[in-house]
Amino acid sequence: MSGKPKWPASGNQIQVQVTKPAAMSLALKAMRSERALNDLIKAFADKDQETARLAAWAMAYISDQKPEILNPHKKKILEATLRSGLHPGVRRGGLRVFESGEIPSALEGKVFDFAVRTLEDASETIASRAYAITILAKIFPRYPETGGELKSLLERILPGAGAAISYRGKKLIREINRAAEKG
Repeated sequence: MSGKPKWPASGNQIQVQVTKPAAMSLALKAMRSERALNDLIKAFADKDQETARLAAWAMAYISDQKPEILNPHKKKILEATLRSGLHPGVRRGGLRVFESGEIPSALEGKVFDFAVRTLEDASETIASRAYAITILAKIFPRYPETGGELKSLLERILPGAGAAISYRGKKLIREINRAAEKG
């Protein structure tokens, strides 16, 4: 890795540390300025993993505070999140955007598939897998026919899973069971 990422992704670049204060500062700027937000999205898609990691951390703060400002960028965020060889923090940041914000209907299929793959991958971080369950829970009500597949997957991964995965997984199984009783 290159050490300090360059910021912004376009224009005059400066070196920044991947730290919580740096991420917060970038998030606050992006929440106030469309140009800064565009730079943040470009940085998230950057090939330099440290730059992408800092952008992912900033996007996580934005997704907690003002998730709606990320909506026009969801396709780019998903494409960047789907790249192979990503630092786990970058993938986790992308998942968090979809976990806490709106999932555009045009992207539901790709987001659903990515969430399933993330959940199935035992090498993924606990946070990424927990975010994947929340994403699946958001999409499931519109596609109740996926309930059997989701329940089977969850029942396979829950034994021995961490608390965050177990809690969210059991909650989704209850939702699937309720939907099956109604349907």
